[in-house]
Amino acid sequence: MYRGVGAAIIGGTPGTVLYLTSYDYFKSSLPPSFPPFLIHLTSGLLAEAFACVIYVPVDVVKERCQVSTLHPSPPYSTSLGALTHIARNEGVRGVYRGYAATLLSFGPFSGLYFAMYEALKSAARPMYLKGGYGSSSSSSSSSSSDLHLPLAPTVATSVLAGLAAAWVTTPLDLAKLRMQVVRGATGGAHGVETEGKATSKLTPSSSSSSTAGKEALERYSTITSSLKTIVKEGGIKGLWRGATARCLFFAPATGVTMTTYDMFKSYLSG
Repeated sequence: MYRGVGAAIIGGTPGTVLYLTSYDYFKSSLPPSFPPFLIHLTSGLLAEAFACVIYVPVDVVKERCQVSTLHPSPPYSTSLGALTHIARNEGVRGVYRGYAATLLSFGPFSGLYFAMYEALKSAARPMYLKGGYGSSSSSSSSSSSDLHLPLAPTVATSVLAGLAAAWVTTPLDLAKLRMQVVRGATGGAHGVETEGKATSKLTPSSSSSSTAGKEALERYSTITSSLKTIVKEGGIKGLWRGATARCLFFAPATGVTMTTYDMFKSYLSG
């Protein structure tokens, strides 16, 4: 159950730091003449692209460690062993396998999340000032864009933005998840089967099973083909399968992350 957790813990922190600092960098670097929504959307997309430099290898290692449990004698037993094995046998392409699919899945989420989060904060600031809070200098200013919100509205805006972004992008995440599952089950990820002769419990050596595996890989080879397959099998409604669980995960996750980050920035700025 916890195979690959080491990679997630070790890589998660620097990945999140790169993600948040990249967002702030791009947000301040884009032309101010751009519409605010576009600035935040683009900054979120670019931040995800940078953070995926760390997130994707972590995801690949975690996936391989989990799939390795299906192999009778896996060539690695730790996250570091998995990373070394992948790099040695598959090179950089193996380490970053699925980068495009990950970016297509989480890029829109990040872009929409930050766009909605900033919009909700902008809407909350005037109400906060109207209620008599904030410094006099902030209240007298024609723009309240630099005002740091207190804990409660920061939590509320970050959670609401997380809920909305998670629900909207559920189809993309589902398509990526199906690709990972099929790749792992059929050996299409070039996983532990590369050095072992034994096959996975999920990939019988019969020709019919091999054909079925190839067909599954074709149906879930890209985000687009995965979305088409999901719609064909479960209709439009099938695209939002698991949306509730996804929202329940991302709402508190984004709430804690962004509230901590914004509160820390507010503390540093005095």
